[in-house]
Amino acid sequence: MNSLSLSHIPPEIIGHLFLAYHSLLGGDPLGGLRSVCLTCKDWRDIAYSTPALWSSLNLHLQDRVPVALVENLQFLLARSREHPLKIYLKIHNHPWQYVGERDRATAFMQLLFKHVHRWRTIHLEFSRSEHFPYFPEMDYWKADILQSLRITTSGVYSLPLSWIAILASSPKLRVWRESGGYSYSSALPLLESLETLQLAVPVSTSEALRILQSLPSLEHLSIQLDKESNSTRAILPVFSMIKSLDISLTAPSSLQVLFLGIHVPNLEHLGFHFLEFSSFDLHMNQVKNFLKKTSGQITSFSIRNMCITEDVLLECLTILSPYLKRFEILADSTLTSADYYAIENVGDKTIRALTPTSEEQPLCPRLEHITLERCLQAQDGVLSEMAESRYQSSPNVLSRLCCFQVVFRYHTHPIDTTRLRKLQAEGLRCLVQYGSLRARFEDFLH
Repeated sequence: MNSLSLSHIPPEIIGHLFLAYHSLLGGDPLGGLRSVCLTCKDWRDIAYSTPALWSSLNLHLQDRVPVALVENLQFLLARSREHPLKIYLKIHNHPWQYVGERDRATAFMQLLFKHVHRWRTIHLEFSRSEHFPYFPEMDYWKADILQSLRITTSGVYSLPLSWIAILASSPKLRVWRESGGYSYSSALPLLESLETLQLAVPVSTSEALRILQSLPSLEHLSIQLDKESNSTRAILPVFSMIKSLDISLTAPSSLQVLFLGIHVPNLEHLGFHFLEFSSFDLHMNQVKNFLKKTSGQITSFSIRNMCITEDVLLECLTILSPYLKRFEILADSTLTSADYYAIENVGDKTIRALTPTSEEQPLCPRLEHITLERCLQAQDGVLSEMAESRYQSSPNVLSRLCCFQVVFRYHTHPIDTTRLRKLQAEGLRCLVQYGSLRARFEDFLH
């Protein structure tokens, strides 16, 4: 069989191979692609004629802005031609505070903003509010094809007016994600094109309802509810087609007010993140009423920090039982030892209710994914018995367990660990961990 010379392969095919190689490297054109361009003239010409190879920009601004950084950006923007840009911009320290660096830092950002019409996705990461790039408003800054904006910060920030103007002119923006610090939410342009919205700033219940009412295309919403000063005021009902809703909260009353006001017939996922370790039991009645209204479609239910009692959890699972496929109890990674003890509220009663027997079906017969992080009070052996019986069950009786993850309090469950290792050997996707989520020994059962 004659071998095919590389010169006989069409340049377009080689360009696609370079793109695949490029994606494996994490999208750093000046890293792995340098070796491609230095291999031979033909390869360099093909790489230079493939704009997509140069359209992923990984940019880092520090307290010093070398001339080479600006030149590299110019090179990438030129080689990518008019191809849509995927941008990751990390600002570490503050180059604008140094007189000698200020001009280059400003030139760098202005060069990037001149191509705002090509931005498709942008991820900003910075640590302090003064790092947020700010420039005077310019009429021609329009992000016509921007689809995704992500902001990661450990500080408090607000959106400058120039950025608001850009975002407000982004008719195709579908994803807005914030994590870390707090933003200035009153400046948030509520674009009808948004499908995913994740806010880091606490919002009032009325603001949350306004968001749901104003975004007809919204499918995924993640918000933190602020404490309600007046939870008895009248709430007008809001109809929304969202499929996923994650709520972080400190005040239990805010849940009551929100669930009095929304109607979400397409909801498939519901998640709670309890930020304070206070009793939420007395305020869960409205939540349970909401679950009864939506139980016919919810297939995924998660709780981060188990701040409700086992009895309330069982009531929720009973309501969701017919259709639930994914059940997660998660824990924050920054909790103290005392905090972990406060959220270990899942005992034998819950685990046995999920365990099938010869006499009756268990709760949640369609359950396929279970995650339990630092929430167990159950006796050793009870949990793995439940996992084993669901994994080995007949598909005609109930859905087979596909994925099981658990975090124990240190090495306190040897029987469970041994049985889970056996299930892992039989094919169950399983992960067992011990101790806190900050410093823990991990035993991965793939």
